[in-house]
Amino acid sequence: MANRSEAPIDELIGAIYDCALEPRAWGDFLARLSRHLGGQAASLFAQDLWSSQVGFLVQHGFDPAFEASYMQHYATTNIWQPLMASLQPGSIGTDEQVSTLAELHRTEWYADWLRPQGLAHAVGGVVLNDSRGSMQLTVLRPERHGHFHAEEQALLQRLLPHMQRAMAVHRRLATVAVTQDALLTGYEGLGLCVFVVDAEARVLHANRHAEDRLRAADALVAPHGRLAASAAPATLRLHHAVRLACGGDGPARGSFVDLPQPEAAPLGVLVHPLAPGRRPNAGQPAALVLLPARGTDAEVNQQALAHRYRLTAAETRLLVALLRGEDLAGYARQSGITPQTARTHLKRIFGKTGHGRQVDLLRTLASDPLLRFRLK
Repeated sequence: MANRSEAPIDELIGAIYDCALEPRAWGDFLARLSRHLGGQAASLFAQDLWSSQVGFLVQHGFDPAFEASYMQHYATTNIWQPLMASLQPGSIGTDEQVSTLAELHRTEWYADWLRPQGLAHAVGGVVLNDSRGSMQLTVLRPERHGHFHAEEQALLQRLLPHMQRAMAVHRRLATVAVTQDALLTGYEGLGLCVFVVDAEARVLHANRHAEDRLRAADALVAPHGRLAASAAPATLRLHHAVRLACGGDGPARGSFVDLPQPEAAPLGVLVHPLAPGRRPNAGQPAALVLLPARGTDAEVNQQALAHRYRLTAAETRLLVALLRGEDLAGYARQSGITPQTARTHLKRIFGKTGHGRQVDLLRTLASDPLLRFRLK
């Protein structure tokens, strides 16, 4: 019989939502659910259609050797699986729906996989089944404990919608995390400082380049966590741009601000609205502040250029010189090569880049942001 006092239903539901934030907690949930239903083992079995991976997402109470043998062979002998595969998400099924005990005893599934583990009865449900994959929850127990009765089935039925919502939350969080990582990697690779700020210019997030820029305190500072320019008049312009991007004076709109730098040209800063669905601070207005990282400029990255077009070192040096505005003859003199060698390098560059005219080649390269990406 199930031990009702050990794991109250509300605690089980709470444990499910803990798993949305920390997937490793599914093992603890399965152990608690198994005890509550008088089970001996439980599993979450998943199939990811995107990666074609199939297997136990997490399990409780199974011998690891039997877990491996299931994937190697016994999955094909599981007489309960056709029933589970036919169920709609949120539905449950039991071993009684498939066979009698006498019929089960005559199967390879029981003789070689269930019985050695002391298992005979099962109740399971389909958590999800969509274009991304499927997931099934199963609880098993020994023959001496009898079939899972109606009350126990009803409990599992009650938990499935919560598991579905928890998985939906986890997928959404995982997607956001991947998207954020991809964006930050892209910004950093392009040599950009990225700040996310609220309407008062308080910093909600800063990437590595942005933190470096604040530590230098050459153009931007953040006293008490509020983004500001090193010079007071520029701070007023920056805060006004942030308010515009957060919709403080009407529809949210982006703008550029020039910030003074000591002994250097003004630093261009783009302040851009963040869409409501992308805001990190409970949906409150927020803005993206973008500016070049310290020590970077608009020059094409030689490593990226050579990698992109499979250029030799000599070809790369020539092309970078042309992008800087040097002419072919001048480059040849400074490099100690003949004009004919320089023309040969340029001809090979044309062949590798697909361009036949120097002006077209330079225009294409100068306008390609990926060629400013800093490869790791």
